[in-house]
Amino acid sequence: HKHPSTHLPICTCIWTRPCTCARACTCVHPRTYRCTCTWQVILFHHWTMERLAKQLVAHPLYAGRVRLGRCSWECFADATPSIQIDPEDCMAMDTEEHDVAFLASFAEPKLIFEQLALLYAMPRMRARNFRVIVPYFSTGTMERVERPGQVATAATMARILSAVPSCPTGPSTIVIYDIHALQVARIRVRGRV
Repeated sequence: HKHPSTHLPICTCIWTRPCTCARACTCVHPRTYRCTCTWQVILFHHWTMERLAKQLVAHPLYAGRVRLGRCSWECFADATPSIQIDPEDCMAMDTEEHDVAFLASFAEPKLIFEQLALLYAMPRMRARNFRVIVPYFSTGTMERVERPGQVATAATMARILSAVPSCPTGPSTIVIYDIHALQVARIRVRGRV
């Protein structure tokens, strides 16, 4: 289960990075290793994804490796988002022992702005190895122009996501599980992600 040239564990899990510590890693399943070091992912999530986020944290594969980040999703009187990340989690994001992930939900257009505000702010808060996890790319239903004047919203959303700032450890990563259409995967955007 180790790469022959580096002797580092090989893993395809989005939560795990190759272990570089001097301690032994144990195999959890054929392609995932668990390191005994203190490295951990702080998983933030949109309030609509709370159930899935809690399921991920409770999964035996991620036990002790992923914890929920604390974030309040409130609004001012005029419905403008008022988002606050817990100060302790802000401090933890800037340490080598923590990577940061955000579980997004772009299924409802009215909820996209508040999530983008957080996505653009987290790298500036020094989130390390920042990953955005998108279970469903809803704008993928409009990925091509079929008649003059029609707007391909999938390309627009891809450009918006590609502008997420880089984090201290390099470009942020966007992971999309159900991209909905192969054409969206081929959209060429220039950005930092």
